[in-house]
Formats: sequence, C-alpha cells, structure tokens
Amino acid sequence: MFERIKRWLCNKPERELGLEPGPPDMGINYCLKVYREGLAYFQSGDYAAAERSLMRALDYRHDFAEAHFYLGLIYRRQHRSEDAMDELMLATTFKPNFEKGWFYLGVLALDLGRSADAGRNFNTALRIRPDYAEAYNGLGNMYQAQLRHREAVTCFKRAIELNPHFAIAYNNLANVMIRGYADADAADRYVAKALDINPRLAEAYNNLAMIRQYQGRCEEALLACKQSLSIDPHSKNTLWIRALARLMLGRYAEGWSDYEVRRHVLPTFGVRKFPYPEWTGAALHGCDVLVYNEQGLGDEIMFASCLPDLFALGGRFVVECSGKLEDLFRRSFAPAFIQVTDQDRPDMSYLTGLPRFDWQIAAGSLPRYFRTKAADFVRPTGYLRAEADRVRHWRAHLQRAGPGRKIGLSWRGGRPATNQTHRSIELETLVPLLSTHGVTFVSLQYGDCVTEIEQVRSRHNVALHHWQEAIDDYDETAALVSALDLVVSVQTAIVHLGGALGKPVWVMVPSSPEWRYMASGNRMPWYPSARLFRQKQGESWAPVIDQLINRLKFDDQKNQSSDEIG
Repeated sequence: MFERIKRWLCNKPERELGLEPGPPDMGINYCLKVYREGLAYFQSGDYAAAERSLMRALDYRHDFAEAHFYLGLIYRRQHRSEDAMDELMLATTFKPNFEKGWFYLGVLALDLGRSADAGRNFNTALRIRPDYAEAYNGLGNMYQAQLRHREAVTCFKRAIELNPHFAIAYNNLANVMIRGYADADAADRYVAKALDINPRLAEAYNNLAMIRQYQGRCEEALLACKQSLSIDPHSKNTLWIRALARLMLGRYAEGWSDYEVRRHVLPTFGVRKFPYPEWTGAALHGCDVLVYNEQGLGDEIMFASCLPDLFALGGRFVVECSGKLEDLFRRSFAPAFIQVTDQDRPDMSYLTGLPRFDWQIAAGSLPRYFRTKAADFVRPTGYLRAEADRVRHWRAHLQRAGPGRKIGLSWRGGRPATNQTHRSIELETLVPLLSTHGVTFVSLQYGDCVTEIEQVRSRHNVALHHWQEAIDDYDETAALVSALDLVVSVQTAIVHLGGALGKPVWVMVPSSPEWRYMASGNRMPWYPSARLFRQKQGESWAPVIDQLINRLKFDDQKNQSSDEIG
C-alpha cells in the first residue's frame, strides 16, 4: 500500500503539495521527495515513519505549512495534544488562509474541551471558505457539547445543504435529535440516511443502537451494537450502549462486564488514580479496602446496596461518599470508616493518614461481583437508616399537616446534561393526583419550586406542603421520607432514597426509561418496595396519573375493609 500511495503522490504537482514551483534545485527535489514519503507513510498508518520524513522536509523548509499540518494530524492521532496544537498553529502562521489547518485547530480544541477556541477556529475556517461543510459540522459538535441543541441542529443542517452526501453530518443530526430533543422518529430518519450514504459508518450503527435502547427495544439495540462493533471493535460508546441494553434485559453478568467502560465515556465518572491494586474478587480477611464514590447521588445510594455483601467478606473498609450522604452512611454502614469526598474536586490527602490499602474499587464495580443474577437483588428491608428522633419529629409534624395518607412527591429529576426534560413532569400535569380525596401531599422536590407550588395552589386550590429545611439537609430528607406512608416520584434520587430506606415508592417511568428501571415490568430489582408505573410510547402522562389515582383509591378501599373486619 505504501508504494502505491507514494507513486500517486509523486505525480502530484508541487503547487498541490503546498510548494511553489521554481527552478531545478536539489534541495527542493529532496524536500518534495521526503514530504511525499511522509504523506504516503501517513496514509498507510505508519505514523513514526511519517513523522521522520516530514521532519526531514522541515529541515529544508521550516515554513512548509503542509508538513506542519500533517505532523499536527499525526500527533493528534497519537494523543499528543499539545504537540499537535503547536504544529497546527505553525501551519496557520506560515499559511494564514489554510482553512484545513484552522478547521483541525477547532477539532483539537474541541477534543480538549476548549469550546471558545474551537468556535473561533471553525469560524476562521468559514471566513476563508464559506462553503466548508466540515467546519459547519465542527461548529455543530461544539454547540452540542455545550447543550445548545438548536444551534447544533442549524449547523448540521447547513453542512448537509453544502454536502448532501455528508453521512457524518446526518449521523450527528440524529444524535442531537435523540439526546437533545428525545425525538426518536427524527433521529431514526437521519441515521437511516447516514447509513444509506455510508453503510460502513460504525458511529451510525452506534446511534441506531442508542435510539433502539431509548425506545426500550433492547434486542434490536444489541443487534445494532453487534453491527457497530464488527466495523469498530474498540468503540467504547458502543460498549456502553450494549451495557445498558443488557442490564435493562436483566443480563447482569454480561452487562456489568461492559459497564466497566463507563470509566471512559461518562462525564460523571471522576477518574482517579490510586496507588493500590483494583479488587477483583479475592479473599478479604485481614485486608484494608477502599471503596470510592462515583456518578450521581442516586447512583451512590444504589451501589451502596452492595456494601453489606462486601463487608460480609471480612476485612477493614473505608467508604467514600458525598457530603449529603455522610450521616446516613455513618449510621447505616457501621463496619466502615466513612470519608466525605467531592468527586468534582477530589482531595485524596486523607489517604496519607491511613494505612496502605490492599485493594481499591469503584462503587459502581461492586455489582459485578454481587449482582450477577436476579436472585442477588432480593432484599426484604431497606439498608439505610434515618435518625430515629427526627423520624418521630416528622411523623408528629405530618399528623398536624392534614388527614389521610401522607405521600411525598417529586416531579423533576436530573440536570440539563442528564436528560432533565424527559425525566420531569410539569406540576400542573399532576393536579388530578394532588386533588385525590383524603390524601396529604408533601413536596420532596429539590431546587427552586416554591413559586411553582404556589401557582398550582392558587389556580386549583390544592395543597402541597413544602418544608425547605427538610430539603436542604439530606439527612432530614431521609427522616421525612421515613415518616411518610408513600413516595411518588419521577426518575430521580428520591426513588433510590425511598427504596434504600425500605419505604413504598411509586415511580412514574417515562416511555424511554433509564437502564436501572428495566425494559419492562412493574418492579425494580434494586428496591423490593418500589413499584413502576410506565408511560407507553407516544402517550402523555395522563394514563399513568390515572393509574396512580386508581391505585390510591383501591388501597384506601382495601384498608377500610380491613378496618371494618377488624
């Protein structure tokens, strides 16, 4: 292949290679020779040889912009980001109108998370060449990384207008439609177009797998993952989607194995390097073990269900957790020393005052050893304990709040980066539930919600109690939840808190659920006390709310009958 590429390049005129033609010169001829060799090595994938040849060309012409450009591409592929940046900047310095140089400076800045630099570089490329479809695609990627979905769609569509056969832009458009707008139908159309143009585009099969997993069609998602991995066997994003699909189907052993790839694909996974080996299931008697926290608050609670299994193996344990969970974890996991750690800014100086650990493991890796089959999830009661005096305080408070069952409600979950829109319900939509006779509802909603509650109260004359002191302190939240009769919630941390405390939790699950809520069924393996009420594809939340109301009425009638018999 190298010789064939080299022969082709030898026939390219000097001007196309970035050199102005001139009188015969042995130096120029040598420069062209080694430059062409460098390009041939680059295109054949021999980056070490390509670098040597390009460097020889630069020994003759230090201002050879194209040689600097290809060195920049080589260094980027070798993950030498700063070297790549230097070479691309030299390329655009020596050739200011080098639009491809500016474009790849934008790509590299995007790789490094420097959105502002990426935008400037892509726009510079577009000022030089207004019909540069790749630069519009790059801008779209930048906007998508910033969660500016509307601007991303505009840029991807402009790229397609300029190049109707731009498969990658179609695929990126599909990605933003599913991630940004939860529009599976539109995403389906765009990914189909991408595959029609390029049937070997692994990223498009990856997107197709994500769409199918989002739709709960997990078997089809796994098929698309297989197609993607047949083209790109090392795609971490595809392995991640396969992990979620397998876990949703209850194929735990396979799913947890794939789930390890989260370390590379999840922005919420704080990568930390410890000077201790990772635990892989070895005996623990007499060993010191560090369990470090990861991902969100709900994940911390959910993975903590594996801690009693770990403790049963013997040994001594240090368990990291978020500050919000410190009191709960200290009370609930007495065998361990609980260490508060901020995942965003981890301070590991506490390790210097502790004995050297024999093992370390991320909390999300524990299920790989303790939850490999459905029977492993059975837990008759909760594993977290609220403070008893505060539970009694809130029970008395609730008795004064109103008659009937006391039900906690959370209607908004996640953040913009974690699919908040899809995981939330407008409080206005829940008015029929709030109007249920003989029930006292209590807000468990975090964030700014007081205005929302007041608007619903004034418009519909329904009461929803909200005590901010119980929301600001998570240990108080746990005490309040423990004092309630029932929790009703969307997909958010309150589900995990209620389930871990052993309280009945009714979850309003969207038509495209998170993996932990499974692809079907009305039970959640992590929490026996949780019951799932699923939204169907294409339907509003109204049928789910009707189910909740009917179930509340049924339970009340059953309780009344029991009282009469008693």
